[in-house]
Amino acid sequence: MNIPSLYHFDEYIDFLAALVEANREQRGFQSHLCQKIMCQPATLSRALGRRVDLTRDQVANLCQVLKLGDHEAEYLLSIYDARLSSSAYLRQRSSGKAKKLKVSATKIESQLRDISEPLDASIAYEYYSSWIYSAVYVLLMIPEFRSFEKIKARLKVDEEELQNAISRLVSWGLVQKTKIGFEANEKSLHLDSGHPVSNHDHMNWRLKAIEDIQKKKESSIHYSAIFSISKTDYELLRETIVNDLKKHRKIITDSKSEELCVCNIDLFQP
Repeated sequence: MNIPSLYHFDEYIDFLAALVEANREQRGFQSHLCQKIMCQPATLSRALGRRVDLTRDQVANLCQVLKLGDHEAEYLLSIYDARLSSSAYLRQRSSGKAKKLKVSATKIESQLRDISEPLDASIAYEYYSSWIYSAVYVLLMIPEFRSFEKIKARLKVDEEELQNAISRLVSWGLVQKTKIGFEANEKSLHLDSGHPVSNHDHMNWRLKAIEDIQKKKESSIHYSAIFSISKTDYELLRETIVNDLKKHRKIITDSKSEELCVCNIDLFQP
């Protein structure tokens, strides 16, 4: 069964129509769906024509048929309630709840938490206060850069600053000293957007991006665009970026450590 991305839709009936359209080449799909959600074929046809609505129980059955997760099922039922609750108060509450669920579903940390680990709060404030800690930490995952001198040459930092960074990383248990130099424990770290130091971390790496723009390296990609699109397409673009980030993280996780890289992505409404 082909299931459209639920969070593209603000009306349950639009999602249902997209579901039927996505599976129209499957013989008997609509009849089979009716059986599963306990709905008469004529009723479903009229619902798709916007002449009647499904019952809440039928929409709940649809959640089960599609094997939606708790978050997705709650969203689908919320947009149903926002449309059909007899109480204006309940419609308003359901609409607000649906909006929060949509934003939560497309937050980067909710998508990446399964492959990333948060730092202890006592460490995070200092670790993310400067770009150098994460740069040294990741660089030490590359076998070629296990010695102090090679790290210094690659990052182009002074000796005292680098010594302090490595010392702190060792004290936090992220790096250990070896016979040939230093080695990282190779954990994938992630900082939630709500963390007090998150903004500082974003600014650190965007400042480094500005430095890289000035170098005009052919291997780098820097792209900026200002445009106008519909509100619906903005949400679609936002979700697409988050989904692409999940794919990127999978590539990064499975990849051999050979190059130190940075990727900054911004989509916002100024």
